[in-house]
Amino acid sequence: MLIFIIGPSASGKGTQAELLAQHYHVPHISIGDLFRQEIHNGTEIGKQIQPIVEKGDFVPGLIAQQVLKQHLENAFVEQGGAIVDGFPRLHDQAHEIQPVVDTYKGPFRVIHYVLSYEECEKREEVRKQAGGARKDDFVLKERYDAYAVEIEAIRQYYQEQGKLIEIDARPDIDHIFHESLARLEESIANEKI
Repeated sequence: MLIFIIGPSASGKGTQAELLAQHYHVPHISIGDLFRQEIHNGTEIGKQIQPIVEKGDFVPGLIAQQVLKQHLENAFVEQGGAIVDGFPRLHDQAHEIQPVVDTYKGPFRVIHYVLSYEECEKREEVRKQAGGARKDDFVLKERYDAYAVEIEAIRQYYQEQGKLIEIDARPDIDHIFHESLARLEESIANEKI
């Protein structure tokens, strides 16, 4: 199983990615964590993307593909798939990673967790009060605006492939997880017919 999870900041992508990874016994790969690791390690890519991430902008497709490609290829070989959270966030990222996706022989889907800015803001406030906010969480409005600009092209790209599943991210974690599983299984079963 290969699943890309997209949605705005604070929509629960990471939580759902972790649950799905446990369910399908594949690794959870967070593109945000990979970027933060590159920055922390002071790599050339990390130096290149640090100002982009700190401004709240999204990392361009070719750079994101370079960071993600090896992790995906290893996951395909060693664990039979992956759950990738927070990717793609730009239309060009979807295009740049497509050759890697095309090498995967199992089911591939993109789950879009849909949540309004107001709901994201409420969740972000709870996260801050609990002390769980990351440095880049403080640019929520800029990231939501950037997401809103890009999401339609990404949705259309995957919808045309028949790979897009959209889920309301307002209910509780358990409800969203079970809805995700049901919709994934239904989508995959329909593809086999």
